[in-house]
Amino acid sequence: MMMRSALTLSTALVLALGAGGALAQDVEPYTHMSTPQEQAQTNQLNQAQLSGTQVAQNDDQYDAQQQSYSDAQDRYQDQQSQYEDRQAQYQADQDNYRDRQDAYNDANGDDAENDIDDVSVPTALDELSGTPRDRLIGMDVERDNGHILGRIQNIDVRDDGRISSAQIVLRNGDVAWVRAGALSYDPNEDAVFTDLTMAELDSMAASG
Repeated sequence: MMMRSALTLSTALVLALGAGGALAQDVEPYTHMSTPQEQAQTNQLNQAQLSGTQVAQNDDQYDAQQQSYSDAQDRYQDQQSQYEDRQAQYQADQDNYRDRQDAYNDANGDDAENDIDDVSVPTALDELSGTPRDRLIGMDVERDNGHILGRIQNIDVRDDGRISSAQIVLRNGDVAWVRAGALSYDPNEDAVFTDLTMAELDSMAASG
């Protein structure tokens, strides 16, 4: 009887140990080494993702460059339009001057165009009539001491053909409109003089 019990216990012990070993094998973590084919596929996926990111970055950079170019083109078009407007206004002023000059010459005879050549002493510009604008434009404006203040860039003429004002580009680049009475033409020097100071001309330029 005792031998049978001992045999039964031994059998139970063996079964228990076998079950425990199987359970231990079931809970042991499963490890797997990637095959060369799987590693190659992983590398391909990584490269594809990296390539897609680079393409997206290149597209963004291209779009930014295109926008910058478009903005530059718009600025150029605006500047070109402004230049054309100024040119058109200048041409209109030229045509208006010629029309008034022709009307004055018709009323006073051809000799009116040569009045500037008839003066023999310094004469205020507003006392000259029929003076060709090309004769005055480009002349330096000086002080009596010979100091050059600027250069005549344009002149404005009244309906009667007399000069009303002159546009002077000063030495600092500013532009001032000066009444013709403040300027005089000296036939001996073939130049235009003024008693205005540089400070006064600067003030006129600043006031427009």
